[in-house]
Amino acid sequence: MDLGGAGSDPMRKAVFILAALFAVLLVPGRAYSGEPVRVMVMDDLERLTIHFPASYDVWDETGGAVSRDGSGASSIVLGRDSRLDGGIRVKAEGSVVNINEFALTGNIDITKNDKGLYRVVNELDMEGYTRAVVGVEMDPRWPVEALKAQAVAARTYALYRKSKPGCEGYDLCATTNSQMFTGDGRFKEGPAQAVAATKGLVLAVDGHLAETLYHGSCGGRTEDASEVWDRPSSYLKSVPCACTPGGPYDEWTRKFTKAEVETALVSGGLNAKGIMSIRVAGRSPSGRIRTLKVEADGGSFELKGAEFRRLMGYTKVPSTYFIVNRYEGGFIITGSGSGHGVGMCQWGAKAMAEDGKKYYEILAHYYPGRTLESMDNIKDGGR
Repeated sequence: MDLGGAGSDPMRKAVFILAALFAVLLVPGRAYSGEPVRVMVMDDLERLTIHFPASYDVWDETGGAVSRDGSGASSIVLGRDSRLDGGIRVKAEGSVVNINEFALTGNIDITKNDKGLYRVVNELDMEGYTRAVVGVEMDPRWPVEALKAQAVAARTYALYRKSKPGCEGYDLCATTNSQMFTGDGRFKEGPAQAVAATKGLVLAVDGHLAETLYHGSCGGRTEDASEVWDRPSSYLKSVPCACTPGGPYDEWTRKFTKAEVETALVSGGLNAKGIMSIRVAGRSPSGRIRTLKVEADGGSFELKGAEFRRLMGYTKVPSTYFIVNRYEGGFIITGSGSGHGVGMCQWGAKAMAEDGKKYYEILAHYYPGRTLESMDNIKDGGR
């Protein structure tokens, strides 16, 4: 059943919900629900401290030996010179294990990478992972329908990434390169409720997973994926959004010196020394910067707005929805929104939930044409 029609009348809503809940009985498929998610939470660490608040098992992955401790809280410190031939696996027996700033459950694998530095990978079940992502990607106090939409998007994206060839030893990382993840050390009522209410549900079409990209705030209209990554998508299209006013990124201003801009652009291999001007050369239909033209001592060149943002820093230039003005010592950039603008706008989802929309109506708005399905019915791969 198409999400786009799920909210048209009460009968269709009822049928839609039943179809989502009982899809597992109707279509055989791969049992993704039993597969763990492996998240690379830290890498390139010279030192780490593992704190156990309760009993634990530590397995030597080389020889299979196990060290058990049931005496309560304790810690292990690993330094650069610590011997770790085949790595160790920590099994916390339902407790929370703290490693640096992360509070982790499930299995924790600690190895050394090819630089001889520590890598930490957390292996946990899909619903536990989804609950942790929702708790950090959205404010846990937001309306539960927005949190439910985030849960479906996060779960779908995790499965989408698992279905693709990736890095050896893990499925996702714990940053915005994948999805934010800091562990699940604190029980958060809103995310837990949202994940339980949408357990096992993902967005798909014809049994293939959707690429459920999302971002913080679009500034009033989402972006077409082809404008950001030069690849078409049948559902990651530009749609109007009610994320403003009220969000933290309604309007932002950043001030950069000429030296700061030069350094950033030169680091990207661009001949920006002696930069004189930056002007907008083209915008996408949503109003975002498609290309910028830069004048410098060595001549002029164009670069994409997304590339400019990457070189300047994603937090320093929150989105490509901006204008550029010159001041005596450099440039002032004033804009709106946060993130790439593609897919679900999180602040827009909050606004829709506050307006009484259900999570499946929110998802239908941002991912038109996708259907809610049980992840056990999903075929390999995604679209």
